[in-house]
Amino acid sequence: MSNPTGIGLKPIQKGERRGGRQPGQPNYITKDLKDEILLAAQEVGFVRRVEKLDKDGKPTGQFDLVWSGEEGRKGYLKWLAVYHPAIYGPMFARLVPHELNQRIDNRNLTINADVRYRTFAEVEAELKKGGFSDEKIQFMIEDLRK
Repeated sequence: MSNPTGIGLKPIQKGERRGGRQPGQPNYITKDLKDEILLAAQEVGFVRRVEKLDKDGKPTGQFDLVWSGEEGRKGYLKWLAVYHPAIYGPMFARLVPHELNQRIDNRNLTINADVRYRTFAEVEAELKKGGFSDEKIQFMIEDLRK
């Protein structure tokens, strides 16, 4: 290949690298970004919707989002799952195959023929015991009935 400028540049040969991140070198920007995302989720925690009131204390129909870091990252992920399932779903789906593969490899495979279906009332009682508010429970149950 000819070089029209006459400068002594040679073409890159197979296997030759010029610049960029070398093999095995960690990608620090991705690691730093991941750390910041996790820290932000930790600080936000579960986000509550609080209805705005007018000067007379009457509801306006508008809401503010309030967070206090409650439950840290776990709280934030719960909030994301409840209020933004389109975002949470794909994240969860990417983790499920790994989780299932680990469980299948680590247990004795037996079939449990004692399948019991729970009523909405039983599920609601379990969720209350788990610390979910009535508002969240009703939201989830309405979504299940659709």
